[in-house]
Amino acid sequence: MNCWSNVTRDTGVTKVVGTEARGFLFGAPVALALGVGFVPVRKPGKLPRATLSESYELEYGTDKLEIHTDAIVAGDKVLVVDDLLATGGTIEAHRHR
Repeated sequence: MNCWSNVTRDTGVTKVVGTEARGFLFGAPVALALGVGFVPVRKPGKLPRATLSESYELEYGTDKLEIHTDAIVAGDKVLVVDDLLATGGTIEAHRHR
């Protein structure tokens, strides 16, 4: 995690987004090391407050991700952390919001 935080420390990142579920394992420690907020992105119905959702393509179909409506505000610089890049569908879903 120190490697990731050292690379991004001077970029002005204000939030780290981690995608369910392994993105939480990597993203939360990076956010802690950077001293910034962590934002979970989850499967539908798992976040407790109002959410925004985005559908995305998988190799075998479609899925959906949700984020709290107030998690990211204008001016935030966001670092998205996940464990794997296969088709790019998950990261593409992040881009739309």
